[in-house]
Parts: sequence; C-alpha cells; structure tokens
Amino acid sequence: MGAGQEAAVTAILAQAEGPLHFTEIARRASEILGKEVDERRAHGALNRDDVWLFDRGTYGLLDHCPFPSSKRQSICRVVEHMLYQAPTNKQWHSEEIIDELTAQFPSRLEDLDPYVLRMCIEHSPKITFLNRMVWARSDSGLEVGDRIETTDSFIQILEEVGEPLSSQELKQRLSEIRGVAENMQIRGNDRLVAVGPNLWGLSEW
Repeated sequence: MGAGQEAAVTAILAQAEGPLHFTEIARRASEILGKEVDERRAHGALNRDDVWLFDRGTYGLLDHCPFPSSKRQSICRVVEHMLYQAPTNKQWHSEEIIDELTAQFPSRLEDLDPYVLRMCIEHSPKITFLNRMVWARSDSGLEVGDRIETTDSFIQILEEVGEPLSSQELKQRLSEIRGVAENMQIRGNDRLVAVGPNLWGLSEW
C-alpha cells in the first residue's frame, strides 16, 4: 500500500473511539490522504501483530479491548490452569473455554467472546493457538496442522462405534478429545451422511 497509506491506517485506529470495519477504515484513509484507498488494500494493511480482529471484518488496537491489561492477565492465568488440569493433548474450542470461565465468574465476563479471549491468551507461552478458535497446551507439542478436523473426527467416531449416532452423541464424544462450540453445525460430506432426523452415519452403510 505504501508507507503513507499504512501510516494513515495506523493513525485512524489510534484515533478511533472503538474498533472499525475495514471498509470504514478505507473511507477514513481516503479522506486523510485525499485519494481513493482500495478497501482490499486497506484490509491487507490490517494484517499486523498490533492490530486485532474484534468481529468479522472489524479491527482495532488492544486499547479498544473492553478488558484492561490486569483483567486480561487474570483471565490468562485462569485459562492456563484450566488447560493444564485437562489431558495433555486435549484441544479446546474458544466457546468451550468461555463457557467454563463464565460458569466460574458469571457477573464479571459479560463482554467475553472468542475475539476478546484471544487478546487475553494468545501471547501466553503456555498456550498454543491451532487456528479456527482452537487452543491447546504448549507442552502438548501440537501445532496448527495438528488441529482435529470435526468432520474427520465424526467419521472416526462412527467407524469405532459401528452404528449411527445422533448429533448430540457425536458432539459429546468429540468433546472428550477437543473443544466443541455449543452452536456447532454438523456438515456432511461423501462419507458422513444424514441417515435420519438428527441421525448421522457413514455412506457405505
């Protein structure tokens, strides 16, 4: 984008009252520079370590986080303890971590969502981010490529059980090895197919 446009994006976020959608950032950058700033290039300029995702297409700085540094550190310590009380190779979904936290501190974490959670724990040396809102203990040795894919896991579960299972049963069994978002939707493929109302099996059956 050029140093001028990148500087404009930085200035816009620093002056913003809160997180902004990248299209709004491009509009404000165009006003500052007196020339049109392409939305896609503005979006690309936001891919930096000091810029955080607050929602789909919405970006801001750590200063825009609803939790102060002390609260983020406290959350990080609780999450570290949570993960290290579980089996070493367990993979946790952000929604699962949030459910555990809000159960412990129901009145203090109203603004906690997967994006804010990431601001709290991503830089912990004890926690590894596996992408797609999935986390693991750093001592597990797991890396991004080791993230358990849900569809493959459902197929493996059905192969082991040998009979169709309901959506609830599949999610329950998956939760034993990795985190499961409460609103997770099961999506079939060539092998994982719906064989009845809320019932899943394998196509070869």
